[in-house]
Amino acid sequence: MSYAGNFIKRRSLNKQSRKEIPRLARILNLDVSRLEHFVYSSKKTEKLLNQQLKLSSEDKDKILIYLAIEKEISTIILERREKDSLIFEDYGRKLLDPAIERVVGNYLSKIEDDFIFETNLEELKRKYQRIYYEVVYRYKLPTLRILPFLLRLIS
Repeated sequence: MSYAGNFIKRRSLNKQSRKEIPRLARILNLDVSRLEHFVYSSKKTEKLLNQQLKLSSEDKDKILIYLAIEKEISTIILERREKDSLIFEDYGRKLLDPAIERVVGNYLSKIEDDFIFETNLEELKRKYQRIYYEVVYRYKLPTLRILPFLLRLIS
């Protein structure tokens, strides 16, 4: 699940109220029942991709890359909350670039030659960034920049 989706889900579950879901569905132009399923369901993402959505394997791969990047964004945010973490000094205020770098680094972790690793790292970082924005644009997903506006609209 994306960081923005996870944030909205936690906010809705903490209030124990479903009254925000219809309003959010109108704002996002989504079906209320699907949004409720998204927020309150505990199904695995890959199972959802296989059963409910009719996607090509290329689209599934792109969505899984997007979700891996979003998971790393969540991890970076959690690490920044820890006082003794050096993550802030490592990345400054950036979130997306380090998340993409981590996902690509995990993908390339079996490469032992530094030159090949660095070459592939730069190439895949550009590719993954393009894929991330493709998925965001295609499925009209919220990003970290849009999250504050969505929260103001819901409130």
